[in-house]
Parts: sequence; structure tokens; C-alpha cells
Amino acid sequence: MYNNIKKAFFCLAVVYSPNLFALPWDVDLYSQQSLKPNELAREPVKGTVPVGFRPFNMTIEEADKKLTSPIEFSQDSVWRGQRLYNIQCSACHGIAGDSETKIGKLLGAPNLHDERFKPYSDGKIFGTITLGIRGMPRYGYKLSESERWDVVNYLRFLQGKEVEGIVRPVSSK
Repeated sequence: MYNNIKKAFFCLAVVYSPNLFALPWDVDLYSQQSLKPNELAREPVKGTVPVGFRPFNMTIEEADKKLTSPIEFSQDSVWRGQRLYNIQCSACHGIAGDSETKIGKLLGAPNLHDERFKPYSDGKIFGTITLGIRGMPRYGYKLSESERWDVVNYLRFLQGKEVEGIVRPVSSK
């Protein structure tokens, strides 16, 4: 019985201690520095250019008219594009591209199987991935140029273009 009373006093002392709220973890998570969505962790040093960086100085409309994919539509490209799509795009557009996700419905992400997207040129899709559009963030800073073309090839695969050795994901409907 004496041990139970001792434990009760200890618990009360801990719970009602004025110093309890001064512990570092109760404020750190609240007042920490944090990044906004799509914000870079560090700005590049002024006057420097990342290795392999090529600036994208076109609008989506210019990309639509001028760009064609330099990456051949192949099993390797589609596989790389699938891996990147699943990491970067599937939260909104869904694994199968049908936008049947909670976030996709909330944000109004379009179904990539819609007929209106099939006639889009590879350049227009590339420009949209690079610059973003409406609620879709830009991925030009996050994915390299070849990675973006791989995602374009994977989107073509989702829209029905065939490639051997890769299974098309089933809609979540």
C-alpha cells in the first residue's frame, strides 16, 4: 500500500509540475522552421548553376509546339517513368491515372485517361510537368529533364500505348 501511495504522489508531481511545460519537445515541434509546399530547402548560391542544369524558358504552349521527346519509348523508360510517377504523381492522379484518390478528388486532379488528354503532344505534357498548372505543382526543380521525359512516356503507357514486360495498373474504381 505504501508503494501505491508513493507512485500516486510521483504521478501527481509529474503531471502538475510547473516545469513540465518547459520541456524542450513541447515547443520545438510548434516553433520549428519549416518549408512551405514546393519550397527549396536552400536557395542556390547566387551566380551558380547546378551540374547538368538546362533552364526551361518556354511556356506550356511553346513547349507544345516545339518539343518532342528525346527519350525513346521503351521498356526501360516506361519502368523509370512508372517509378517516378508512383512517387511524385500517384497521390493526386492515382496509381492507374484515374484520379480516384482522396487528395485527387479534393483538389480536382483530372483523370489522365480522359479523351481530352490523349491528343496532347509530348511537349505539352513535359511543359505541364515542368511548370505545373492550376493546382498542380511544378516538378522542373525536382525531376531532371530525362526523368520528366520518362514520366511522359509512362503517361503514354497509361493512356494505352503498349510496351512489353510492364503490366498496366488496374483502376481503383
